[in-house]
Amino acid sequence: MLARVEMRQYRQNPVLMRVGGLFRKQFDDALEANNPEAHYLEGLRYACWEKDLVMAKKHIFKAVNKVDEALFVMAMLSICGGEKELGEFFTEQLFALPWAEVLAMGDSLFSALERMAVRHGTAYKLTWNGAHPPCVSIHNIYNRCEECYIFFCSKEFCRRC
Repeated sequence: MLARVEMRQYRQNPVLMRVGGLFRKQFDDALEANNPEAHYLEGLRYACWEKDLVMAKKHIFKAVNKVDEALFVMAMLSICGGEKELGEFFTEQLFALPWAEVLAMGDSLFSALERMAVRHGTAYKLTWNGAHPPCVSIHNIYNRCEECYIFFCSKEFCRRC
């Protein structure tokens, strides 16, 4: 049953899933039951609060193909961690989806980061070393193509975390 429980309350108020929080036991039970949305949120927690990309990717990988934004986040975390080839692999899968859905995933992720009240730091600025696509010089975050959109999002993720 916990494997299919909707985690909307944790998405809307991520403080509930903090370690030592009042509702952490319920969240841990959902993780133990392999709830994909719980793994997605735990991955974001590791990436944003713990600054641990390895654990973040382990959790988010379990949510790929089950939670819409998981593929988007896997591509970004791979690029942020310097694994450009792996990031491009996830990006190719991501852009098999309609472009409007991909843009919605980006908006959804960044609004979730705002709700998580991420501590600003420089943990990823040193590790981000993704080479920009050739067309990036003529694009910005508002005038973007599919190829360079994920790179802009990765840099924005690094800036926010």
